[in-house]
This record gives sequence, C-alpha cells and structure tokens, in this order.
Amino acid sequence: YELQAIVQEGDWRGGKGWGGTGIGYFYGGPTIQGLVPYFFRAVRPGSMRILERCTYNNMADNPYFSDSGECRDKTPHKGCSDCRAWDLANVKGTHFTICQKPWNCGKFERNASRHRTVHSQ
Repeated sequence: YELQAIVQEGDWRGGKGWGGTGIGYFYGGPTIQGLVPYFFRAVRPGSMRILERCTYNNMADNPYFSDSGECRDKTPHKGCSDCRAWDLANVKGTHFTICQKPWNCGKFERNASRHRTVHSQ
C-alpha cells in the first residue's frame, strides 16, 4: 500500500523527481522505473536487495562503454555480466528498451537475433 499511497499523493516534480529528491528525474521516471528506486532509496532505505540484472532485467545489451571498456553498472575490473550470453532458461524478466519490437530490432541493434529470441520466448 505504500507505493500506491505515493502514486496517489502524486509528488513527482518536473526537474526534481519523486518528492523533490532528484530520484526519478529521467525518461520513464514518473512511472514504475522511477517510483521503485525512490521507494527503496528515500522511503525505505536499507531494505532493498540488488538482483542480478541479467536474470531479472535482461536487455541483451552490451554491458561495456564503447570508449573505455568499463562496465556500465560500475562493476569493478570489467567483471560485469554480459546479458547477451546469458542462458535464457535463467532469465526471469526482460526489459525491451533497446530492441522494443522484434520486427524493428534489426534496424537499431547489432544483437538483433538475440533480442528476437528473447521476444519469442
């Protein structure tokens, strides 16, 4: 009920995010993508558990910055998980931000066949 109460209160501020904290001030921030980080960072800090992104938010994306080779998720020593090679049997949830629709995937992403496989399952 706490998340529902936050949404009903509606304290998302343009330029300042949820509760004016700066959390959720990004594309999708007024939605669940910003609400959940706000909840666990500002409302209930210390109560979250970080999950393996390739299992619970797999985007079949390149985990490395192209210019530096460093991990996008800030994992040290270039030891980040590469979701493109993740066994799909171990994936519990996907996020289609990169590929979006399987019929458009080849236009935008070098890893299009992997995205189409994820879509088909």
